[in-house]
Amino acid sequence: MSEELIQHWNTYFKEKGVQHIFFSAKMEQEKLDEASESDSLDSEEESDEEEKEFEPMFDELKKKIDIENELKEEQGIEFHKEKEDEKVAEKFEFNTI
Repeated sequence: MSEELIQHWNTYFKEKGVQHIFFSAKMEQEKLDEASESDSLDSEEESDEEEKEFEPMFDELKKKIDIENELKEEQGIEFHKEKEDEKVAEKFEFNTI
């Protein structure tokens, strides 16, 4: 509302004996928006800092997992070969009683 309109309504409410206040939601919303923007920028900066802090640990963990997966794959291949060899051997077993 314009200042003139506020004065008009102020006079009217006073004449009628109505207690009142005028509040600008627009100004308050602008304050909230500014605070929110500031908070989101701060949290993004903190998040980036945390990622950088833990990055070496994650890199080390990734390396360990990759090594474990490679070993499991190698063992899995060997395990499958052993199973196949056992199946072939079973086919050629003879009962000698």
